[in-house]
Amino acid sequence: MFAEVNQYKRLSDFSGVVTPYQNIIDGAAEGYQVAGSLIQAIIKTESNFDPTATRYEAKLNTSSAGLMQLLPSTASSVMGKTLTVQDLFDPYTNITAGTKYLKQQLDKYKNDIPLAVSAYNAGHALVDSHGAIVNSDYVNKVVSNYQMYTTDKEPMNINLILGLTLGLVLITVGGDLLFTQKPKRVLTYA
Repeated sequence: MFAEVNQYKRLSDFSGVVTPYQNIIDGAAEGYQVAGSLIQAIIKTESNFDPTATRYEAKLNTSSAGLMQLLPSTASSVMGKTLTVQDLFDPYTNITAGTKYLKQQLDKYKNDIPLAVSAYNAGHALVDSHGAIVNSDYVNKVVSNYQMYTTDKEPMNINLILGLTLGLVLITVGGDLLFTQKPKRVLTYA
């Protein structure tokens, strides 16, 4: 689906920090038009760059797997072919499917990164039913990692502050207020 590794742009064109699997991340970032640093942030949060990571999802009676901790059913649906947990241990397959799924969430939520990240983790049905971020701890971790990996070259550099005591969500870009919301409720999803 993506160009060969030697045809990718320079790593610094996509992200300021080189991480494991950088060539695959850069290819997926370019192919799906998703910030490389956001992909890195999801991988760091989900698996700490361990391609063999698994997490049992008791409510679903299955395991998420690989760098971006995908459920086989989600990855299969996104890629249009059957993928197993074993398939998801392959970094290329996992990052490609995970980035495509992330792009779908970004498109669905009009590039609202906190909502898209929340839906990536908890599922869009849960986010839609509550109309709010349903896993603020997870979203905070991803956004913190996103900031760590983001450079000035990437247009989606945000700061997310969940003022839970005030009940506000504030997002700023370069000091300018981009979005503010008083959520109906901020829920934690376990």
